[in-house]
Amino acid sequence: SNLRKSFDVDEEKFYEGFLSDQKVAGDYFLKKIRTLNDDDQLLMLLHGQPGSGKTFFVERIRDYTNLRMKITASSGIAGMSLGGSTLD
Repeated sequence: SNLRKSFDVDEEKFYEGFLSDQKVAGDYFLKKIRTLNDDDQLLMLLHGQPGSGKTFFVERIRDYTNLRMKITASSGIAGMSLGGSTLD
């Protein structure tokens, strides 16, 4: 698969500063990405309490992988903070 060959992640920077729960989520996310075929897509629901690191996690994916993402959120502020859109 071209996705598997072209996927790139700077794991050292990706995991830097992660709490244990975020590391588990990061491990799961990277494992899933590495098993996708070219015509597959990964839909991910990321939820948690305010301040739990959702935005931090998404920023790490955006900044330290070469994946293209479409980001949506349930509120305008959350969507805008990540350069995404709001779901109605």
